[in-house]
Amino acid sequence: MEKQITASFESLQRDGAYVADSYLKDAVKAVDAQFGDGFARKNPTAVAPIIAAYMASASASYVTASKLKVLENVAEELSGALGGVAAAITEVAIELRQNVIP
Repeated sequence: MEKQITASFESLQRDGAYVADSYLKDAVKAVDAQFGDGFARKNPTAVAPIIAAYMASASASYVTASKLKVLENVAEELSGALGGVAAAITEVAIELRQNVIP
């Protein structure tokens, strides 16, 4: 496997918080760009659903990264186990060829 998630779950969580903060700032900038400078700060109730959507996205990013980290480990272990099975099958085939099949 060429790329692997090496970050700890704690790091992924911190990254999620960093992303959430970044998304929050981006959301405010996007709202202000659309409705005028300072709109987001002056109208927090109107902006709340947009910010909630940004936060949900950041949370989803953390969950996805965590799942991928677990799945990478599972795939790596399965790959090793299947390699062992393949080697055992090869040994049995060689044994059969040498001793059973004329």
